[in-house]
Amino acid sequence: MNLLSKELELDQTWNNSSGLSINPNFSTAEAIAILTSIAVKDETFNAIVNTKVYEVEVSNEKYGLTRKILWRNTNKLLG
Repeated sequence: MNLLSKELELDQTWNNSSGLSINPNFSTAEAIAILTSIAVKDETFNAIVNTKVYEVEVSNEKYGLTRKILWRNTNKLLG
């Protein structure tokens, strides 16, 4: 992300991929808009953000445990 931001000459710094838990993450509305306009052209990105529910099975080999996790998209624009 930082490399792309630099290539696009954006006033943007990322310390992790989510932008959530590590400070400082700095961005401007313009930088986010530019990156979003690039992302929406990607088929994989669109498939992910348009998924309403996703179920995955995770396992812990050490203890022989398996469980299912269900993620629900909270984007109300998806209906």
